[in-house]
Amino acid sequence: MREGTHSTPYRPLRRFSGMVLFEICVFAFLLTRLAFLQFGEEGRYDLLSRKNCIRFIPVLPRRGDILDRNGAVLAANTASYRLFIENPLKTRREEVLSLLQKELSLSEAATTKLRKESLKRAYLSLILVQDNLSWEQVSRLSLLQTHCSELHITMGYTRSYPYEEIFGSVTGYIGAPDAQEESSEPFHKHPDHRLGKAGLEKTFDETLQGAMGFRKVEVNATGSTVRQLEFSRAVQGSPLKTTLDAKLQAFAYHLLKPYKAAACVVIEVPSGAVRCLVSVPSYAPTALSNGESQAWKAALQDPMHPLLSRAIAGQYPPASVFKVVTMLAALENGLSPQEKVTCSGYWELGNHRFHCWKSVSGHGPLNLLEATCQSCDVYFFSLARRLGITPIASVARTLGLGEATGLLYGEKEGLVPSRAWKLLRRRQAWSLADTILVSIGQGPILVTPLQLAVLAAHIAHHGKRVHPTLVEAPLPLEEDLGFRPESIVYLQNALTEVCTTGTGRRARPAGALVAGKTGTAQVRRISEQDRVLGKLDTADRAWEERDHSLFLGYAPAGGDPSGTRYAISVVIEHGGKGGVTAATVARQLFEALLELPPQEQESYAPAL
Repeated sequence: MREGTHSTPYRPLRRFSGMVLFEICVFAFLLTRLAFLQFGEEGRYDLLSRKNCIRFIPVLPRRGDILDRNGAVLAANTASYRLFIENPLKTRREEVLSLLQKELSLSEAATTKLRKESLKRAYLSLILVQDNLSWEQVSRLSLLQTHCSELHITMGYTRSYPYEEIFGSVTGYIGAPDAQEESSEPFHKHPDHRLGKAGLEKTFDETLQGAMGFRKVEVNATGSTVRQLEFSRAVQGSPLKTTLDAKLQAFAYHLLKPYKAAACVVIEVPSGAVRCLVSVPSYAPTALSNGESQAWKAALQDPMHPLLSRAIAGQYPPASVFKVVTMLAALENGLSPQEKVTCSGYWELGNHRFHCWKSVSGHGPLNLLEATCQSCDVYFFSLARRLGITPIASVARTLGLGEATGLLYGEKEGLVPSRAWKLLRRRQAWSLADTILVSIGQGPILVTPLQLAVLAAHIAHHGKRVHPTLVEAPLPLEEDLGFRPESIVYLQNALTEVCTTGTGRRARPAGALVAGKTGTAQVRRISEQDRVLGKLDTADRAWEERDHSLFLGYAPAGGDPSGTRYAISVVIEHGGKGGVTAATVARQLFEALLELPPQEQESYAPAL
């Protein structure tokens, strides 16, 4: 051994000591961590453990029934058995699907749909397989539950609508919530949960829903229920008693059914209670609520759009029924009703002629009452020239046009135009020609049948506001619309005369006074060539080119000013002259409302 060097006999001992020390430190760390998890985190992990073995299963409430004013059921629940599966593990998915396909005779398309649903759902979440199970299916599936824990058979409820199409557009239908409608509420994610999608079901959804219950259960490692720990009963939704009259609704529906597309509304005055709200065509809500694909396909592809509730969302040019508004604007602005205007069949503005409906001979000299009874366009052209659009639009809005009433979800506002509206929407200045057209309910103006009925109700209630409602409610404080009493009285008398000697004669039943106004809305311009050839009547044209037929009014007219009255509107798409088609339907409605015997209507000359 060289000088200056020495052996290192303790190096292995040092290495061993270091390793032992390191292991002691690691062991101490693990022991400390274990102690922390055992004692410091005991509560947290105990909670997680309990969450793994305890589940809360929502119990959905029964939806409230919808009733008419006399207790007739418009929408109810029918008990049915339903099959759900708890979304299985990936390794079990195909086995479970194969079993279901065999036992329920599922088509390949249905099986594929289930597979896709399973792939996008979380493990153990419930998936609806089939509802309305037969008793035989329930028996077979119950036996299979012993070796297929994913199967769950429950008693559920399907929505049924005894009157189907008659009330379809009013009751609406229910369906599963879409992505926008889902919330953090657990029952919103339940595959059996349904929300109102249209009509009363949508508008009063919160009332009809009820309150959710739940089942607290203990499950094992495979997710199967071991025992029930707690049960909270669901609270059924409240029944919704409406103001609607099922008999009147059915009567009105069958009156309108022969027409391709139509609507009518009846409002009781002064309560505002809506007694009927009919749209034709309609749909069968039971099939739509049950998600029947063929029913949905037929409804969506129907060119007549049965899903459109025409009574609240159909928007039409009001035609001559709007003369009620122009007339009231003239009276409120001091124009004399005795002043006469001569109708020669047209009115000239520059080099353009605006024709009266009686364009061949004209009406001759007329005052306001006579012009209203005969629905003379030329007289109202002269009023429009002197009034301008502002007072006409103001009266229209005061009477409820141009805004939704809030009666039902999906209601449209219609349109009352103004100078600002045209400048904003069409980048054009308002013209006198626009005012002339609007004064007789043509041009850029749209109303709904509901709005027309509300307008009639305001007049029937002597210029006081009527709030339409579908649920019984205390009468609100009387609200005067601000018109002069003498203007309202003159208007009421004029509308009564319209249905006595004027264009609305067909609307008057025997034994009662009726007030109203007819309208015939052009959907196609009458050319000069048509006028030369005398082709003024659209009855011989294709259906979609015929005029719309309209009527608004109320009954009984006159009599006790505090008595009950019924305001109505009738709109028949491409139905021809308002004084013929819509007025005849209105008469039949008045006969039913006033309990008068039906009559054979005498023949009148064509009327607007």
